[in-house]
Amino acid sequence: MQNAESDAARGDHNKSKEGVVTLVIACLSTAKFLEAIEETLYHIPPLICLFIKRPRLLCVHFRRDRIAGGLVMQIGSDLFCAIGFISKNILLKALIEPYLSAAKEHGILVPMYLELTTGLRRGELLALRWGDLDVQNRTLSINKSVARQDGKLVISTPKTPNSIRTGLLPEDTVKLLVEEHARHPANPYLFPSPRTGETWNPDGFRRLHDGIIKEIGAEHVRFHDMRHTFATLSLKSGVDVRTLSETLGHFSAGFTLSTYVHSTSGMKQSAADAIGNTIRNAI
Repeated sequence: MQNAESDAARGDHNKSKEGVVTLVIACLSTAKFLEAIEETLYHIPPLICLFIKRPRLLCVHFRRDRIAGGLVMQIGSDLFCAIGFISKNILLKALIEPYLSAAKEHGILVPMYLELTTGLRRGELLALRWGDLDVQNRTLSINKSVARQDGKLVISTPKTPNSIRTGLLPEDTVKLLVEEHARHPANPYLFPSPRTGETWNPDGFRRLHDGIIKEIGAEHVRFHDMRHTFATLSLKSGVDVRTLSETLGHFSAGFTLSTYVHSTSGMKQSAADAIGNTIRNAI
């Protein structure tokens, strides 16, 4: 745990103004514990899988981008206690336009625009089919995810029922999706791989994102941090936490707050001004 704390401290001075190191303390069922791990990593590390099979006190210390692990302990047959430090960055608002411009050059403008307006998990984004989109009602059905298993791309249903959801889309996003489908009307996937015509390889798609981040000169932002970007910008825009939690497919609004959303000085000032105005108007 001491090593995890020192790793988090060392990474703190390198992160952007919008970055955050969050102390996460949670008691979770097996399914929710695995979901929590997946929300911070690209995949569940073998060490975690081993722990699930052989319950014991386990000091998890791993680094993937800027993630530092912590302490995990099983306290019941299906209950876990997790304490850890998670370091995140978000894509700064000023870099969204350069990012999307670069994404357009690389042929992935539409999936990345959708990502920034929905906060989908990478596997959910790449598994989308045209039939999941309801153009008239501007809704998107999220009910599956793609991942590499044993060297093959496998599409499966999410592990938790909260991940199966229907999201509402902005009008501009729907318009882009319709235009994207018109480029390959016979293909059932919303975002087919230009190489295979099937789903994108999630790792290859991530590497393309990483290349764009480097290309625009941004501090490293994981693909999963785009989900964090959506969550943070949503809260700043006035979206309530429960709605945001349902949009992201989380099992609780508290998990959304502790995992993704951090307050900024501007948000704190707005809160202070709001309560000040309320009290002033009451006297």
